[in-house]
Amino acid sequence: MLVTLPPVRSADSNIVDNFINDKVTCLPDTEEFKIHDYNPSLRLLRAGQGAIGLSVNQYGTGIAGGVNLVFSDILGNQLLGVTVRASGTLRDLGGQVIYRNRDRRINWGGGLAHIPYRTSRGASRTVVDTTETGDLIESREINIVTRRTFYDRIDGMTEYPFSKSRRLEWSVGFTRIGYNLESEIYKVRNGQIIARDYESLETKEPLNIGSAAIAYVGDYSYFGFTSPVKGRRYRFELEPSFGSMQYLTATADYRHYFFACPVTFAFRGLHYGRYLRDSENDRLSPLNLGFKTWVRGYSSGSFDYEECQAGDCPELNRLVGSKVGVVNAEIRVPISGSEQLSLIDFRFLPTNFVAFVDGGVAWTKNEQPEFEFTRTSNRRIPVFSAGIAARVNLFGYLVGQVY
Repeated sequence: MLVTLPPVRSADSNIVDNFINDKVTCLPDTEEFKIHDYNPSLRLLRAGQGAIGLSVNQYGTGIAGGVNLVFSDILGNQLLGVTVRASGTLRDLGGQVIYRNRDRRINWGGGLAHIPYRTSRGASRTVVDTTETGDLIESREINIVTRRTFYDRIDGMTEYPFSKSRRLEWSVGFTRIGYNLESEIYKVRNGQIIARDYESLETKEPLNIGSAAIAYVGDYSYFGFTSPVKGRRYRFELEPSFGSMQYLTATADYRHYFFACPVTFAFRGLHYGRYLRDSENDRLSPLNLGFKTWVRGYSSGSFDYEECQAGDCPELNRLVGSKVGVVNAEIRVPISGSEQLSLIDFRFLPTNFVAFVDGGVAWTKNEQPEFEFTRTSNRRIPVFSAGIAARVNLFGYLVGQVY
């Protein structure tokens, strides 16, 4: 017997095939578009690379901090950077505003700044006091003179980039330099501070200085969670100044980072100095090796009064001059971060442990450096520090360091 089968009926195509075959559905309307004029207004691009620090020593407690804000348009042709720094008192509050226009190959911009710098010099002597009963008692009197130099500056600049990593910079500017001078006198007996006095000292008139600068800058570095991990950076700059004083400022700053996953070996060599006629005028703020980005552990608060020899405290005085040379070496071990760059895959608080060695020497035209390795010399010998540090990326907002 022959059986006739029903006609074959093809199954419906699935939803994917339907959309593939449908060339109209879900496509935008090509006849009408909403058109808006380009608005190059600035919006907050990022807030970060800030810092906060706390110091405690026998002279008191101090706090310092700051924040950087960067604004940009949607194409990144305009950049506005705002930096605020605080250190100690309101007189140590500073800030800077920088604008850059990168619409064309030759970039241009300008800036306004109020930047305070603080340096200290110390001296000590033995004094004899008479008690109420007529007895004589010796005390140590320490006089720390703090000099603040305020730089108020306006400038304009142009940049010609040779590539993404190299550029040539020109700039002109005008700077007003003002001063503040105060003395802190401590009287110490049996290791205890028994008296403290403050005194404001007379300062000189402000300086008005014009300047022009040219710099060759390169940056081939790759940044990690808390610091560069690979590559190199450098800046070579000459800046002649004229007006109330004439001198030449020279900068040579070279940094190299060797990456041996996940460890980074970082090295830096820096020379910063003033030359020519007024390079050592006492109205210019002296350069101080004790800045935390140069030689760590040599700020004025890092010294105990017993470390100063009799007289004008050469242990502090050898740190200042018109020219400085600095070398830094670090071994950076990323403890937490991404799996590819750290020992532990924990990205919320990326942390680096650092072992460092810092060295530096400051000198003047009349006092040349002497490379003698001792701790009790009156001459301008190099100073060194070694230690460990921890850097933590706090949620991408700032990088904190403890050392």
